[in-house]
Amino acid sequence: MLCKSCGNKIDKGWKYCPNCSKKINNNFKFIIILLLVLFISIFVILTIDSPKESNNIDEKYIQNYLKTKYNEKFKNIYLFDSIDNEDVDITCDGSHFGTIKGKGTKIYYKVYSENNDIEFFAFYDTSDKNKEINDNYNRNLLRREIIEEIYDSIYKYLKSDISKIYLYSNVNDKSTQITNKQQLHQELSIFDTFDDTFDDMIVYISSDIYNYSKNNYSNITKLNDEITKLNNKYYVNVLMYFSKDAKIVLNRLDGKAYVYDNIHKAWGEKLDDFVLREYY
Repeated sequence: MLCKSCGNKIDKGWKYCPNCSKKINNNFKFIIILLLVLFISIFVILTIDSPKESNNIDEKYIQNYLKTKYNEKFKNIYLFDSIDNEDVDITCDGSHFGTIKGKGTKIYYKVYSENNDIEFFAFYDTSDKNKEINDNYNRNLLRREIIEEIYDSIYKYLKSDISKIYLYSNVNDKSTQITNKQQLHQELSIFDTFDDTFDDMIVYISSDIYNYSKNNYSNITKLNDEITKLNNKYYVNVLMYFSKDAKIVLNRLDGKAYVYDNIHKAWGEKLDDFVLREYY
């Protein structure tokens, strides 16, 4: 390097020029320190402003959150593969049919409760600065409880008249024949989707709808009343199917049972009126 005053060649470590005796201003170290401080400052700012780093949301975080909320230890917690697509426009990429990995704002963790033998989801919205954790634990418990009570009520009032009973749910988008309550419990404990569920209990009766309704009107009405009370907590469609696809749908909007039989022109007729018919 050269002296800025006289142009004489000097070494980096010298404080004064041996030719003109002027003090040498060595700013190299100062510049390095300044750049280092600046780099550290930028890193700290980015770290503080980063929601991911500041919230530190991972399996351990979800586990501690749920333990505090429910006073229960949860062991099996893992990041679910899909992300909700609420922020994705409807396009031809299939995003409006469900979920596509890497798109959307909600991140889901699948959780298993050993205490209650049931799966559920804990999730948060990445666009929310507070990263509030939500879950459907209690809702899944309530769903199982109500459907099992409805199952018990069906057997209480219809007894040996039942030929088959099915559970349909959009949890797995299929109808499953239920042969006992233990199987029903297992079906209602496993979740492969975080979407809202809707459920149908479908009961098959080996009889014609008209004679059966007249002979069992009292029991059908009592069953309908019990289901109406249960559906105030969690709604489940209950359908009684007979020969020729005729059916009774329990607990419609007004809490009444309705008959649907297009062949005999009884489509949407109240059960109360249907049993008063003189002929069918």
